[in-house]
Order: sequence, then structure tokens, then C-alpha cells
Amino acid sequence: MEKSAFWLKLWTFGLTLIVLAATYLIIVVNPIEIAALYLGALAIVTGIGLATNLWGGSIASVLAVFAIVLMNQFSGIYPRESLFINVATELIALLLAGPLAGQTGALINRMYRRGVYWRARAHQQAVHDETLGILKPEFAKIRLDEEILRATTFNRSLAVLSLDIVPHRAPDDPGEHQPVLQALARLARAFTAPPSVVTRTAENQLTLILPEYTAAQAAELAQKLTAQAEKTPFFAATNAAALGASLSQWGNMRAGIAALNGQPETGENLLARAQNALNGVAADV
Repeated sequence: MEKSAFWLKLWTFGLTLIVLAATYLIIVVNPIEIAALYLGALAIVTGIGLATNLWGGSIASVLAVFAIVLMNQFSGIYPRESLFINVATELIALLLAGPLAGQTGALINRMYRRGVYWRARAHQQAVHDETLGILKPEFAKIRLDEEILRATTFNRSLAVLSLDIVPHRAPDDPGEHQPVLQALARLARAFTAPPSVVTRTAENQLTLILPEYTAAQAAELAQKLTAQAEKTPFFAATNAAALGASLSQWGNMRAGIAALNGQPETGENLLARAQNALNGVAADV
């Protein structure tokens, strides 16, 4: 970013010098009525360059110089000329103005796009868990309350699905559960689409907020996730023996489902019901 800022300052400085030089030459070389036309052409060339890029500015400069040469040829103007101040230097300055403006405009656009990207990136990191790539719990609760309000207002379905994986054996490293949860989060995102939300409700649990889902549809989704867990690998950083093993080889997936019953209900209560259902399931889904 600092390098881009340096080049932007440099190109802006060069553009300023060329525009000032071209303006001076146009005023000195030409009669006042012709100079006004040429200054308008200079403004148009600079504007086109800033609005496009190097090629756009270059083409605009060439066309402007071509038009000025034709106008000088057929207007019968006898401009003031000396060794350094003449039509040639005027045209050279105008010819340079477009490319400089184009390069400056391109740098401005590039820095603007980078600014937009990093602002969006900062916003995403503020509301999303960087490790799992899912919505943070505090923002997910806000979304859940909004979806409950929408579902009750328009009499629509809404379900909450809580997931976790119970290991077949005690992990050698407590951090081993993290890559498993990452794989489960990828799997959940792959099987859902907005406005569904995937979030983390406990250290080793995920919760899916499923607008337009009935309890039966949520149960069907849980079955699909369980079936796909047999093919979904996770990559443990601390257990070489488990490297590339599937989720089902590591543990059993459990699911707990709670659906909106048509009555006003808080998001906390709906999450608690899904949690209770999850803890009450002893066998695989």
C-alpha cells in the first residue's frame, strides 16, 4: 500500500507539471480564442485519462493532438514561436497529459478497489470466526432473533440444528478437535445456502439456523451430513495417524433439532431446545 501511495504521488506530481506546462504553452503560443478551445481539449484529455487508464489517456491525447494539428493547418494561425516556446512543445505537452492522467487514474482506481476489499475483509473478520469461516455466536443470535420475528410474522417455518462429533476415543491432544470442527463447518456450509446460517454454540459444537426448514427437513439434512461425514476428511496437525481420516472414523456425529412451533419464542429458548435434543440423542442420526 505504501509503494502504491508513493507511485500515486509521483504520477500526480508529473501530471500536475505537464498540465501546467501545457496550459502555459497554449496561452503563450495561440490567440486567446484559439487558446480557449485548446484548453478545453486539454481538460477533456485529462478527464478521459483520469476516468479510464493509460491506454484511454494515450488515445485521447493522440486524437486531441491530431485535431489541433488539423485546426492549425486550416485556420491560418501564425503562432508566436521561439526555440523553446512553439507549437511542437505545446503538442508534446498535450501528448503527455493523457498518458499521465490515465496512469494516475488507474492507480487511483486500484487503490480504491484495494480499500473496498480491505474494508469488506475487516467487516467479514469482525463478524466471522476466522478459524472456522462461520458467523460468530453473538451475531448469529441476532440473526436468529430476526428469523424468528420473520417466521412468526409471516407464518413461515424455522428450524435449528445443533451438531457435534463424539470421538471414538479420548483425543491425545485437546487441540485435535479443532480440525474436526473445521471439517464439519466446511461440510455444513456446503449443504446449506443463504439465508441459512452456520455458527458455533459451544467449544466443540455447531448450530445451523435454517429458515424455511421444518423439523422433518432439518432431520433429512442431518442424515445427509452424517452420510457425507464418511467421505469428508479432516487434517489433524498433532496426530499423524489421523491425517486424512474421515470424520466418521474419528467419531460419531450427533444432531439435535428444534423447530419453531408457531408461537412466539426467544432465540435463547430455541437454542436451548436444540441443545437439549442434542444431549438426549444417544445413537447416530
